[in-house]
Amino acid sequence: MQLSKLYLEENLLVGTLPQSWSALTSVQVLGLNNNKLKGGLPESWSNLTNLSELNISNCKLTGTLPSLWSTLEQLSSIALPENSLTGTLPDSWGSLTQAACTSAPFLRQ
Repeated sequence: MQLSKLYLEENLLVGTLPQSWSALTSVQVLGLNNNKLKGGLPESWSNLTNLSELNISNCKLTGTLPSLWSTLEQLSSIALPENSLTGTLPDSWGSLTQAACTSAPFLRQ
């Protein structure tokens, strides 16, 4: 059995996003919104090549968007508002033709 959907919204999760989750290559939907997570977005999650929906809004995350996430070609929806992400959208994300960022703008200059 392969994990395809993981919903952990509103569970008061704390800590950082686990690098080890990059091994969950069959995950298509990942919902982590409304938790108390901190830290940045793991570059290693670029291995989640089947990921089509990602919601990590309202988690107090910091840092920039990983340029390596441009390999997430199946990504059609990404929700990142209510975090403290900074910078600009990486040029490499131009290859994500299916992706729709919800509740933009989500980056602070």
